[in-house]
Amino acid sequence: MFRRILRAIVLAALALFMMVPGADNLNLNPAQIAALPYRYSIARWEAANLLSKWVHMVAQLSWIRNRGGESAAGVTEYFRLSEEINEARAGLGALAAGARPGSAAALEEELKQLEKQQGKLRNDTEEVLESAISSALLEVGLGSWGPMMFPPVDIRLTETPKLLVTSPRHKIERAYDVLLETGVSLSESRRMEDALREDWDLSALVVPIGGLATYPALVVGSRSLEWTLRVAAHEWVHNYLSFRFTPLGVNIHASPEMLSLNEMTADLVGSEIGGQAYDMIVPAAETEIDPPQGHGPVPEPESKPAFDFGVEMRKTRGRVDRLLEMGAVVEAEEYMEQRRKLFVANGYNIRKLNQAYFAFHGTYPTSPTSASPIGAQVQEFRSLMPDVGAFLITMSDFASYAEFVRALEAARHSDTTTEAGG
Repeated sequence: MFRRILRAIVLAALALFMMVPGADNLNLNPAQIAALPYRYSIARWEAANLLSKWVHMVAQLSWIRNRGGESAAGVTEYFRLSEEINEARAGLGALAAGARPGSAAALEEELKQLEKQQGKLRNDTEEVLESAISSALLEVGLGSWGPMMFPPVDIRLTETPKLLVTSPRHKIERAYDVLLETGVSLSESRRMEDALREDWDLSALVVPIGGLATYPALVVGSRSLEWTLRVAAHEWVHNYLSFRFTPLGVNIHASPEMLSLNEMTADLVGSEIGGQAYDMIVPAAETEIDPPQGHGPVPEPESKPAFDFGVEMRKTRGRVDRLLEMGAVVEAEEYMEQRRKLFVANGYNIRKLNQAYFAFHGTYPTSPTSASPIGAQVQEFRSLMPDVGAFLITMSDFASYAEFVRALEAARHSDTTTEAGG
């Protein structure tokens, strides 16, 4: 009870903090110009959803009862509906990639009704997930701040905004990113992408995102339970790093390496904490509540042919990099389209494979689209840390990639010395 009251107070304080407007920037970049009618407002979303979450929490505080069985049943039904939503979205993805013919209207209506049913279970499901993640964090010594956690774990299971990503055509590098409204259509996405290519000579792509470190954190509401917990914990790490003004959080955009370092840290911590939270929830539910992954950033094919997505994508990235280094931009783009058709033929419904695709997905160092060594380096550093709590606390103090590399070398030497000493 006391912890809930404290959490409500912190949410109110954070609401005021997040609603403080920043200075208007009238100097729009090319992506902002192309996306002007569709831009997503984080401040407006946070203001509306923080209030909604707070009202729901206060209502729960005034209605004290044992809701364990009811909560587990609600979580079960919520993620059962996720399976049906995934199937509908996979069908729409296949239509968009040209992998199957037909009209999207019936699927879109079915999806709308399923999401409406799921929405009725959202608030209580969020509370169960937040509680499990909080418990997992506290068990490893993360997040505690006096008698409470800071920042509190607070998520919103919902449809996430889309992201317009751009890259120069002559090299793979994230240039301008713009968040877009959730309802941006396929035709509108294509118009923005085409305009940026024709008017600004930029490679562009509108992509879905699984989560966003707003407050509450935005998490896609129609994936599996385990995936949802891992992403929710991932976004909490981003909020932890930024709200506590850690060097890693403050310097996230100082360089591409720092962005990748930040993302990889959140990935590893989110995976471990989310897994622990999952183990806390599943035994209480008594039923299977984890539907198969259906609609991820790299969708699984319906069958398992002798086709290795990771190997083929790494091969594609390597060839594209070499062509671009030679200045063969058109040849690289033609090659990417050929490879896209190969992926689609093998069940991976990639709508567009271009420089922007690699620039976005390559931010995540463990992705087969990445050419960065950071993924392996951070995984090694985690293996040299005693536990996930010590890992995050140590990582949060790095203000530059060079600092991290030096610490990794020192940790390697320390580990070698320890082994030699027996």
